[in-house]
Amino acid sequence: MAKFHRQNSIRKVRESSENTVLCTRDLQILSLIFENKVMSRKQIGDIFFPNVSKDTVNRRLRKITNLGLITRKPIELGINIFRSYSLTPKGLAKIKPLLPYDVQGVQVASECPLHDIALNDIRQAFEAKTTVQSYYTENVLQACDDFKSDEQFEPFIALNSDAMVEVDSKVGLLNLAIEFDMIHKSKDRYRQKVNAYYVKHGIDGVLYVCASKHILNRLLKIDKTVADNYRCGHKLYFALLENITGAMGELTFTNARRGIFNVS
Repeated sequence: MAKFHRQNSIRKVRESSENTVLCTRDLQILSLIFENKVMSRKQIGDIFFPNVSKDTVNRRLRKITNLGLITRKPIELGINIFRSYSLTPKGLAKIKPLLPYDVQGVQVASECPLHDIALNDIRQAFEAKTTVQSYYTENVLQACDDFKSDEQFEPFIALNSDAMVEVDSKVGLLNLAIEFDMIHKSKDRYRQKVNAYYVKHGIDGVLYVCASKHILNRLLKIDKTVADNYRCGHKLYFALLENITGAMGELTFTNARRGIFNVS
């Protein structure tokens, strides 16, 4: 899956019972929600309805929701409540013939919508960089049979990476895992995840985005210990979420030995 582009070749589909036409943009919305598992109204609006009022966005999403193609769910974030959207089985059936890959399995359910919505912003940050050749989301990797039979993607599928990204670097094309944590976990869980990435072949490195300095510092310590045990170079590089989604230039990741990896 290359960077997301609007495809004018997607045909219009008419829902005869509701007498509603699904235009190219509607089908693109469904496809992108499938890839990302869940999206906020703001994210959909920013990508597909630039310079359009919120009411216009809400009306179109309401029509697609009423067709049973997507579901809407309120999410609380502090004192604020915002809307999120996910694809229904009916919506997936509608776009399956239009997707560039074969979807046989079911889509992965979002266990934490806030986590996945933040991942969408991380994806946007990566896809804006010229060295990023392709970005594959967890849902695409896990639900599409095309990837399961390809050894390039097998390790990322096996480890349930949040995403896989192909980056053109000075040493060639790198296959990198994307991981994102917004809630701190136990040391044992982090150690297990970090260790799995060191023993799994086929993954050139891991770009780990952390929602807080507490998570980042804990992971740095664990990664240093694991890398020292294996007596190898560091495979994981870390960055704070705010420095990735708010970056104006390069995306900068640092490892436990203060080595730097930039995505430009």
